[in-house]
Amino acid sequence: MQMSALVQDLKRCKLVAVVEIGDAASAVPLAHSLLEGGVHYIEITFRTEGAGDALLALKGAGTGLHYGAGTVRTKEQASRAIRAGAEFLVSPGFNEGVVAVAIDAGLPFIPGVDSTLGIEAAVGMGLDTLKFFPAEESGGIKWLKAVQGPYPELRFIPTGGISLANLKDYLAAPNVLAVGGSFLAPKQLIKEQRFGDITAACSKASGVVKELKQ
Repeated sequence: MQMSALVQDLKRCKLVAVVEIGDAASAVPLAHSLLEGGVHYIEITFRTEGAGDALLALKGAGTGLHYGAGTVRTKEQASRAIRAGAEFLVSPGFNEGVVAVAIDAGLPFIPGVDSTLGIEAAVGMGLDTLKFFPAEESGGIKWLKAVQGPYPELRFIPTGGISLANLKDYLAAPNVLAVGGSFLAPKQLIKEQRFGDITAACSKASGVVKELKQ
């Protein structure tokens, strides 16, 4: 997937489920539950040994869900995620080495920033779609409004501290491309295989997206 295609699709879909999967066997039923709830993107965090296997399971299943790797902090993790078939990579911070691996592989890379220092580093490497993390703890909507003026060309995917309660406010910000969050598929619900509850949570979030589009 090219970055331009990713941006255009996220502009429409607006939601990215950020998940931690301990057992790769949960990946495919989770994908179906997300899609049923109207969520078309998943970011599988590389915090568990099963993350790569979960990506491979989705690649083999062909569910139609777009899948990427998150919490990619090292070049080794980036390479592992690429081999597992990740369509895009996401990092909590900015690491030039990791960015270079993604660029060399021709994959979209979305680094995390929480300051103008991080923004400038990303812009310096030609990136204009950034993860704002941790969003709520770093200033939330006020931060996004503050950087809109000096950086009008940038798009952000705020993640961290976002829930159904503040989702609408974030999505309404003009420089927000999409919103990421574990609230769409909480770790405990995945562990307990409560996929119906995950679909219900995603449906509520999708309802907020539809409301804003009207």
